[in-house]
Amino acid sequence: MTITISPGLEAALIERSHGHGVSPHDLAAKWLADIFQNGSTTPEPLDAWERRLVSLGLPCGVGHTHEDLGREKIRD
Repeated sequence: MTITISPGLEAALIERSHGHGVSPHDLAAKWLADIFQNGSTTPEPLDAWERRLVSLGLPCGVGHTHEDLGREKIRD
């Protein structure tokens, strides 16, 4: 299978893959497998730094729509 991506996405993939010491092909294949085979919406962290970064995230609940924050809703 061949997937055509934009030059900007290709450059970002190459940069990210070099930072992790893997080929762009291997990194893209891993992320696609994480999403389509494992049902993940985000790729698994590749190293200790990424695992630490992800662990710092806090669940903030559900975001509000613009309609929820309208003038009439705020007054209620």
